[in-house]
Amino acid sequence: AELFFRRQFRDKIPAALDMEFKTSDSGVRDRDKEKKEIGKEYADRKRRAIDNSLEIGEKVYVKNIIKDNKLTSNFNPEEHTVTDVNGGDVTVRNDSTGKEYRRNVIHLKRVENGGWAVVDKNSENLAAPNNEDE
Repeated sequence: AELFFRRQFRDKIPAALDMEFKTSDSGVRDRDKEKKEIGKEYADRKRRAIDNSLEIGEKVYVKNIIKDNKLTSNFNPEEHTVTDVNGGDVTVRNDSTGKEYRRNVIHLKRVENGGWAVVDKNSENLAAPNNEDE
């Protein structure tokens, strides 16, 4: 216990102390640090943890915390712009209304490849059956 707390315990139990013999605990501390790092890497790998680093100016979607019903999408389709990042605390601004929100990074999703595309049901770009016989 003295290795981890780096102090001599003041207790009533008598002990024969050798004042000339000092133990160097740097080896124990190095090994402890290595073991903790190995454990952290294993836990991150098992949890599939990734480093989520949002930068100022990126486009994100904000999670719908209160959903109207179970068919409501998890994220609001309106794009927001990151204005400030402080660790896991992120400030975003709605691009259409200009309103600012402060959210945790868990409640944000980065816009990939230009955002979501809304498909019109009457669009001719939809895959139609090939009618080459006509």
